[in-house]
Amino acid sequence: MGSSPWPTHATDHSEPGRLGWARARLAAAAGGPEVLTALVAWNLGNYVFYLAAGRFLGPSDFGLAAALLAVTVIVSVPGNALQYGIAHTVAAPTHPVQGVPSEVYRRAWRRSLWLAPAVAAAVAVAIVVAGAIDDDAPVGPMLLTLLVIIPMAPLFLSLGQLQGERRYGAYATAFALWGVPRPLFLIPLALAGLEVSAAIGATALAIVTAATFAAVTTAPRLTGPLGPRSADWEGFVGSLPPVVVGLGAVACLTNLDVVAARLTLSASDAGYFGAEAVLGKAIIVVPQALAIVLLPRVAARRVEGGDTGRQLALAVLITLAVGVPVALLCLPLADVITRIAFGSDYLPGADLLAPLVAASTLLGLAIVLVTHHAARRDHRFVWAVGGVAVLQVVLLISVADSAGAIIWVDAVAGIAVLVVHELIHGRDNDGVIRGLARLARGRRAGRRLSGPPRGNR
Repeated sequence: MGSSPWPTHATDHSEPGRLGWARARLAAAAGGPEVLTALVAWNLGNYVFYLAAGRFLGPSDFGLAAALLAVTVIVSVPGNALQYGIAHTVAAPTHPVQGVPSEVYRRAWRRSLWLAPAVAAAVAVAIVVAGAIDDDAPVGPMLLTLLVIIPMAPLFLSLGQLQGERRYGAYATAFALWGVPRPLFLIPLALAGLEVSAAIGATALAIVTAATFAAVTTAPRLTGPLGPRSADWEGFVGSLPPVVVGLGAVACLTNLDVVAARLTLSASDAGYFGAEAVLGKAIIVVPQALAIVLLPRVAARRVEGGDTGRQLALAVLITLAVGVPVALLCLPLADVITRIAFGSDYLPGADLLAPLVAASTLLGLAIVLVTHHAARRDHRFVWAVGGVAVLQVVLLISVADSAGAIIWVDAVAGIAVLVVHELIHGRDNDGVIRGLARLARGRRAGRRLSGPPRGNR
């Protein structure tokens, strides 16, 4: 599971026993700094892009751009299922062979070259029809947004191949190219007066750059005949549904509010909301980074038969320990932060910053929880998160008639994720409350053991 916004690390199952897993852990640790650096660069590029776009476009146009780009994020995150599946088949093929497994990657990548444009063409027809029905529909920007979506499948598949081969340097470079060049592409397009199309076009150019680099670095795996479908191909296809549902649900939970703001609020208010959402959701980088570290460790512990509940509880605790103080700090500093980031034009939305940080912290826990259970190959909760995403959509449609109401829906959805998780796993070692209690008991026991020595009797 990965780039999302949260990259994953497959481990090699071909060598049995603890020695094999120890080596796999060392390999994952060796690539950790490169991938973490890429994640930081990716996020930094994206935030510079949004800050620049906000200043170039103004609140009204920025609201539309933010909504359309939020849709691309929702579409992109399920693509991580493709990445996860490819990485797993490369790192742990059903029938280990000499050399690097590439049959599944080659077949999936070639299919994506015609399937993605075909789906985009069908969507383009629907957009044109919608424009004919509603004169206010932004047909041009919506059609341009398809250029962001089409290269996603090849990019994720290539990232999965690089990840499975543990080519972390190439993986990190391709991943960073998805975010770092966005502000560089934006500036000339915005100066040319393209407005909303400048933001979407810059994003499309960045993802094409990343996809091209990833394809070039995996070019030797893309040549050769396909041959008959293998057991690995069937396993790859079969693994997609639960992961797509889980990651797609997380993407909806963390991005639909911006889309709802655009559809419900005035153009200016949607722009204010979009700007504060960019700032408030920066907190999600914490669970993203934790997910990178969590997945390979949980996968390794699962194979060894070990307990993974403490790791999950610690990740939840860290997320809350960072998010809650940041939300409190934003209460007095919201005006200053908004003015520095987006300018005084966006100050009417500054009061939304602290609540958005708090709600985003709760929603960020879904990233940690889904990653944990996907690594354990226990998909009960992963499927259930899809139901929470449906609940969020229903609430957004029925009660979200203001910016405050939209944020409350986010908070309710985040709490619902935790409630559903505890209903499924609360009585086992992966329960969050139970895990936090175990951490607290362990800390108290550690204090007793490290206390001052008793005096001589």
